[in-house]
Amino acid sequence: KSPEGLLDSYFTERYPIGAEILDWSRAQVAIMRPDPHARALNAIVRDLMNTRDGATYFAGRVWGVFKQYNLGSDHPMVGHSVPNFEFDDGSRIGELMHDGRGILLDFDGNVSLRDLVCKYDQIKYISEIPKERL
Repeated sequence: KSPEGLLDSYFTERYPIGAEILDWSRAQVAIMRPDPHARALNAIVRDLMNTRDGATYFAGRVWGVFKQYNLGSDHPMVGHSVPNFEFDDGSRIGELMHDGRGILLDFDGNVSLRDLVCKYDQIKYISEIPKERL
């Protein structure tokens, strides 16, 4: 059963993302218009996309890696896409995600978290130390 208030979080969590996507779509439509102003803007955007920073920006927007969801925590990683951490054993987050299950990363080896997650097949508990800590 879903917790009370689950749908109440829509406007704080999902609505801002939807509004950004709508603006992104509007910008794409505007730049594709068959008029001289749109063609000039299209040329500038293409020039920007041909730079490293521009390509990084556009790829990040398309993939959503720059998005941060406000989940009520001050930790720098909460609400962000996870970086492709490499662990001491040589494995990486990306490899551990191939099976499509959720992952709970526990860098502190919290036994209570491990015991909680072990009850659910769709969540994988990972207690490894990354080579680089944030």
